[in-house]
Amino acid sequence: MRPARNCEGEEGKGLALNFAWAPSLRQCPWSFVTDESWSYISMFKAWKNMGLLPYPGDIGDQPFWVFQALEIVGDAVSESELRAANVRT
Repeated sequence: MRPARNCEGEEGKGLALNFAWAPSLRQCPWSFVTDESWSYISMFKAWKNMGLLPYPGDIGDQPFWVFQALEIVGDAVSESELRAANVRT
């Protein structure tokens, strides 16, 4: 699906398979997420799903940037879930 939805962001290439919620979108929204952001998202998923954190100890033992990253990603997840719930109703 990545090539069909232009997730690599090739110049001048439109979407072969448009997203129903944004038919005029010319590039896959996932292509805008940086590698650093993906690492934070992966860290959040590991923490939520398995309780794994990047450094030994619990959340209070983590460097502050880890706490901040988890908080930012958690807020974004909550907001997207709320938007998705509003779209379905």
